[in-house]
Amino acid sequence: MKRVILIGLQVVALCGALFSYSCRDTKAMRAMINDKILVSPQEYDLKELGSDTDTISCYFQIKNATDSILVIDRVLVSCNCLSVQEFTQKPLAKGETGFIKVTLDTHKVSGKFRKNIYAKTNQGCTPLLRLKGMVRE
Repeated sequence: MKRVILIGLQVVALCGALFSYSCRDTKAMRAMINDKILVSPQEYDLKELGSDTDTISCYFQIKNATDSILVIDRVLVSCNCLSVQEFTQKPLAKGETGFIKVTLDTHKVSGKFRKNIYAKTNQGCTPLLRLKGMVRE
């Protein structure tokens, strides 16, 4: 009986070690792929906006520097003060550039802010884009 328990514990330990290795490997792959999806700019600093400003739109360029086709599947935002107006939906070959247009509604945010935009792609990575600034009341 002790032998069965010991073998069971060894199997559990081995599975845990393999799982943690595969997670680290996946993170390394994502970091490598993220380096090949070029974003310009990665962050917009909108500085200080007046409360009389209704909305402000920003464009992010996404360039495919990978060796395969890049498809932006969807774009997610961290706050309801942001909306995705449009983004390139056609597949991007190596060297091609697409865009993401995001609009900030200044009536839904006040004071200092830092908002995130996530571009989900077929490469399994999520380039992180940011808007930051301050809305005066």
